[in-house]
Amino acid sequence: MAPRASIVVPAHNEAARIEGLLDDVSILAARGEVEVVVVCNACTDATAAVAAGRDGVRVVEVPEAGKSHALNVGDREAGDLFPRLYCDADVRFEAGAVEALVRALDVEGVRAVAPHATHDVAGAGWVVRRFYDALGAPVIASWVHRHLVGRGLYGTNRAGRAQFGEFPSLIADDLYFDAQFNDEERVIVDSACVVVPAPPTLRALLRREVRVAAGNRDLHHHDGRAEATPHLEVHAASLGGRAANLARSTRLLRVRDVIPLVVYLAVLGTSRVALRFKSRRGPGPAWR
Repeated sequence: MAPRASIVVPAHNEAARIEGLLDDVSILAARGEVEVVVVCNACTDATAAVAAGRDGVRVVEVPEAGKSHALNVGDREAGDLFPRLYCDADVRFEAGAVEALVRALDVEGVRAVAPHATHDVAGAGWVVRRFYDALGAPVIASWVHRHLVGRGLYGTNRAGRAQFGEFPSLIADDLYFDAQFNDEERVIVDSACVVVPAPPTLRALLRREVRVAAGNRDLHHHDGRAEATPHLEVHAASLGGRAANLARSTRLLRVRDVIPLVVYLAVLGTSRVALRFKSRRGPGPAWR
């Protein structure tokens, strides 16, 4: 059986987290349904060995650190095999997710897809749990359902991939990808589900949100075309303005609805302050 799709997995020191993903994709690869390319970039752990031990998984090692570079290497290695999915090393597929995404990319006019994502908050602290609860608020969920970001997995077909060149050296590869397509070309496939691990602690969540804010900033400076993610949209308005919008959407604000939104705003505000402080200290690590 000729593979129906290719999956590119950029990985930087993911030996401790990539096993779950490999459990999911190697079954498809061993059956010949997909071609999986794991691009180990500047790995100093056993990521390459772990991935190379799976049937149907091809491993490419490059000395340069950088997610965008790894995505471009993966593109070249996968060649002309479309549709193509780009997948973070720490997500988990639910049954049938790849097939549903591939099927959606065969629909006329569709150029880019992403799955429905749930966040695994098992073991996470109270603040982290409330932060992810806030993603269900109408003012945030409406944006999330129109865009492909934050899911750890997105894909395109041959026509979609022809709409842009190489991935630039940016933190927010998914936001850059999302910006290449309009609302009619992007589709969230609800029948395809992935599980994304949530940061276990507030400290880890703040590190993640600083990175998200930096990705928004860098992409805006890169071409200015991308629509701001909710992380920037929320910062552009006061808490009162956000709460008023939420009230108009739901007609009634209950305490259990407000608390996650307040936590969400507090985390985002703190991450923006941390980013400004970090920016004054100079550039961060090379892996982007």
